[in-house]
Amino acid sequence: MKKFLVILMVVAMTSFLFVGCLPGVTPGVDDDEDDVDVGVKTDTPIITGAGFSILATTTPTVNSKPSVNGIGVPGSVIKLYVDSVYAGIAYADTDGIFTVGITGITLTEGERKVYVTATASGLAESDKSTEYTFIYDKTAPKIASAVADSTDQAIVVTFDEPVNTALIYTTAELAAATAVDTAAVTALELTWTTSALYPDNWTISIDSGEYTYLALSSTKIRIVVTVGSMTMGDIISVSSLGIADIHENTSTTATASVFVVTD
Repeated sequence: MKKFLVILMVVAMTSFLFVGCLPGVTPGVDDDEDDVDVGVKTDTPIITGAGFSILATTTPTVNSKPSVNGIGVPGSVIKLYVDSVYAGIAYADTDGIFTVGITGITLTEGERKVYVTATASGLAESDKSTEYTFIYDKTAPKIASAVADSTDQAIVVTFDEPVNTALIYTTAELAAATAVDTAAVTALELTWTTSALYPDNWTISIDSGEYTYLALSSTKIRIVVTVGSMTMGDIISVSSLGIADIHENTSTTATASVFVVTD
């Protein structure tokens, strides 16, 4: 009988030691107590404004990196994403207000999409906020080509992108803008003075030359020589300065040398 009891004790001890040596099993400890729920997400932040209109009915355009403003969980980490790529970070203040800029990437031109997420202490990253689209364009227009024709005494200049082709404002338009405020007048004048049809934006190397300007399209301007003349074989310099594209990027001096031909 004593031998039998001794054998039982040995078997029991062996079983205890065997179970205790199993990976991930600690005798006397309930593993369930170590479980932490890391699936709880931070509340999704809200974008309330940006460096472009988030309420625009058409895709807005900017020529500088836009910042994004919004509200989220106070003290949370706010991450900004451009085209789903991490692009900037900030912290929501004690009221949950944040401003985050594009600092983590080189923003390339074209159509871009932005959204933000928030991560509060002890919680997982939130779902992404509402996504907004904008166009980034910081390049001023340049002259792509110019062709001069001695037959009709005209030069056709082609830009590498659409440009402002506003006509001079009328007396009625000026009066209407004046009735609003000085800012409206300034906007009207700026639209005209950055137009490709504004004579002071052109320099053409024809002695005593005078010209008229006509937009053939958003990229092509026809300049007719009204005083002075071009002869086949002449080489004429055509320069533009201060002409804006449709996104308000204003050109620096762009020059083309034109060889005059006969059509």
